[in-house]
Amino acid sequence: MNTSHLSLDRLVDYTRGELSEREDARVHAHLAECEECSRTLESERRLVDLLKSHARADEREMPPGLATAIRARAAGDRADRPRWSWHRLSGSFGAFAAAGVAAVVAVAFILAFTIPRSAPTAGSVDAATYMANHAALASTTPFDDGTNAPVMLTADEGR
Repeated sequence: MNTSHLSLDRLVDYTRGELSEREDARVHAHLAECEECSRTLESERRLVDLLKSHARADEREMPPGLATAIRARAAGDRADRPRWSWHRLSGSFGAFAAAGVAAVVAVAFILAFTIPRSAPTAGSVDAATYMANHAALASTTPFDDGTNAPVMLTADEGR
């Protein structure tokens, strides 16, 4: 008598026909010799049959018209829908908007680096007015010798 028994996984694979021909023959030979493995196999088959019959008993009927509706939708038959929708419309405008934004960014980038810039120019200063204003402000400094000269700021004559 054989002392090693088959695992439940191996017995399940045997009942499903998932073993190679060689393994299938070994399991078949073992089942012919081992009563315990044969009983385990038979109880597993009864359990599978019981589960299948229970599933069939609880199976619900498909509502009438559901299969037709599913087939129609899968085939693309959408006569009940309008030819256009806001979702489709926004999707197509979204691509145009993205292209427009990309074009504006590209033009701004090109213009930022290609427009010639002039160097800042120094403004003209009337030297005499500058000297007179400087002298007037310098005479009122607090660190002076104490004599206050009259302060007189003159405006530019060109204005």
